[in-house]
Amino acid sequence: MHRLIPNFFKLVALSVIVSLLITTAGMLYLNRLEGESDQKHRSPSPYLAQDTLPHQPITEKPAPLKLIFTGDVMLDRHIRTNAERYGYDSLIDENLRHLLLAADYVVINLEGPITTNPSVSVNSAVGSTNNFIFTFDPEVTQFLQAHNLKIVNLGNNHILNFGEGGLMSTYQYLEEANLTYFGNTGPAATDSQRVAIIEHGDLKIGFVNYNQFVAAGLETAMSDLAQLKPQVDLIFVYPHWGNEYVKENEVLINQAHQLIDAGADAIIGSHPHVVTGREDYQARRIYYSLGNFIFDQYFEPAVREGMIVEVLIEPVTHQLHFQEHMVEMTKDGKSSLKKTSNNHLSN
Repeated sequence: MHRLIPNFFKLVALSVIVSLLITTAGMLYLNRLEGESDQKHRSPSPYLAQDTLPHQPITEKPAPLKLIFTGDVMLDRHIRTNAERYGYDSLIDENLRHLLLAADYVVINLEGPITTNPSVSVNSAVGSTNNFIFTFDPEVTQFLQAHNLKIVNLGNNHILNFGEGGLMSTYQYLEEANLTYFGNTGPAATDSQRVAIIEHGDLKIGFVNYNQFVAAGLETAMSDLAQLKPQVDLIFVYPHWGNEYVKENEVLINQAHQLIDAGADAIIGSHPHVVTGREDYQARRIYYSLGNFIFDQYFEPAVREGMIVEVLIEPVTHQLHFQEHMVEMTKDGKSSLKKTSNNHLSN
């Protein structure tokens, strides 16, 4: 009996030791499994060498190209007098200046030649012949540059007010100021003088003018469109057309549709001196007239108010987004930003 008791205690002690060993082994095994699971879900250490991390290239979306189109710009007569007295910068108010400078390019219709000839319209009788003959001081090129008015249409009914000599002088001053011009000024205009192309990143934008005041103006514009279309991504047609102070008629509407059918992506017109209709045709935008931008006509509210059109161009899809701004002209020769439309209009 006494011999069995020690053996019994030995068996109990051995059982306890075996249980402890099994429990310890089980805990170690579970800890190992949890460690492996944590490792699978753990983020890479920030202290790993940089070249061991996956490389994710950052691609920036190209910014849209912003164009602004304005109406008629006339820098003689009363406007010239005010500019000589107060400086050309006085012709545009601060809010309007900021809007223009925020664009990549601003397109205007320059309603006359740039020459050193003295003005004949300053102090002329209203309605007299001289009252409608314009020339602009060469200093205006500095004004155009300073306010981002860097794309100039010359295809209008006043560009030859001082003949071919005045036109050649205009080309020279614009080129010296690094300003882009285009427009059908008559039979002597070459292909390169009638159209313009600007490049902005991968975008190529073409400008064509239809001048109804020269022979075969529409046919020439259609031909220019056909030649330019394969060279560019988008084409804006900037016509000088219609009748003064009245809205577009059926003839103008038909001509606009022909230009769209021939490849124009948008049409933005000038000459009537008042803002007229807007139309979407074949998913293309047509503004028949933006009215005046800088001009000394004050005889009725319609001629004292102009529109400028801001166009955002998506560089990949080439989609156009339009926003309209209104400008007011006052008798001190100043053009001021009046109001902006609330809606962005897209084609």
